Amino acid sequence: MKGYLNDIEETKKVIDSNRWLHTGDIMYFDSNNFYFVVDRKKDLIKVNGMQVSPTELEDILKCHKCVRDAAIVGIPDKDHGQRGNDEI
Repeated sequence: MKGYLNDIEETKKVIDSNRWLHTGDIMYFDSNNFYFVVDRKKDLIKVNGMQVSPTELEDILKCHKCVRDAAIVGIPDKDHGQRGNDEI
């Protein structure tokens, strides 16, 4: 919250009128009420109007035995809005 200290306008963007903090984290909880953070909303890539998770694509790439690590970032694309660019 350091970036929001004394910045009323930025604070209003993440804390709504009911005092909920919108972190941008994508989470789910299981039947035992354990919460799991799986992604960040801001990290999603918008391709042809669909939200694509770079994390899911990175996990697929890392399944290959020759890939030690992978990263995917969204870059502008005139035909599709964005496209994933990978670094392996």
